Amino acid sequence: MEVSEAPSFRPRDRRPDALGNFLVLPNELICAVLELLSPRDVARLSCVSSVMYILCNEEPLWLSLCLNTLNGPLEYKASWKKTVLHLENVSYERDEACRKPLSFDGFDSLFLYRRLYRCHTTLDGFSFDNGNVERKGKITVEEFSSDYDGKKLVMLTGLADAWPARRTWTLDHLLQNYGDTAFKISQRSSRKISMTFKDYVSYMKVQHDEDPLYIFDHKFGEVEPGLLKDYSVPCLFQEYFVDVLDKDKRPPFRWLIIGSQSLLLLGMLIQL
Repeated sequence: MEVSEAPSFRPRDRRPDALGNFLVLPNELICAVLELLSPRDVARLSCVSSVMYILCNEEPLWLSLCLNTLNGPLEYKASWKKTVLHLENVSYERDEACRKPLSFDGFDSLFLYRRLYRCHTTLDGFSFDNGNVERKGKITVEEFSSDYDGKKLVMLTGLADAWPARRTWTLDHLLQNYGDTAFKISQRSSRKISMTFKDYVSYMKVQHDEDPLYIFDHKFGEVEPGLLKDYSVPCLFQEYFVDVLDKDKRPPFRWLIIGSQSLLLLGMLIQL
């Protein structure tokens, strides 16, 4: 007696009914179009169909909506959607307590999966130094100029060992001394966005953004001169030709860069 295998069950693809004429567009193009809408229009569109509900509730979309509308201090509210709702003066606490996020079968997206994967990938599987780059500790200016400068790669070690920043630039110390200080934030738009250090740390500890925000401030020394006392320019790089220019004409020459582990990973993935 032959036993036939039961047919595997596969949920019906909900894209045709949910997207209509937009079915011809790939998910990545639909997501790009959604970024051009206002937050309130995106909220309305999420009520149209199940697939639109999924696409309109993606965190990267709400990050873009936030950066497109904000111009000034940024206060992160546990998620980018909540942050935008706060900016729009829309109350969400009561609604959140009564309603759980909806889930649907019959929908899969390689584009959304790849983005989710990049958001949650860690550095554990990456190697930073496999010995191909020469390491050099104590080195004179003459030796660096004759053997390495513009000639070959070298990893200089020990240059920052005596910096006070090696001891004082911890999250706890920086929060205690600069928690209320606003620093400029890197982002994709031309808008000037800043966050207080304590708000940025709150964001950094919980975020899983594909393209995370990070502090990138070239005027940190003017904002907090005390930070300039925590480091010094290594002897190998004391010569700075921009010094011949007037101070108001000099291009940016120092930056404070602070970010999460995923920021470093993002740089590695871009290089790959």
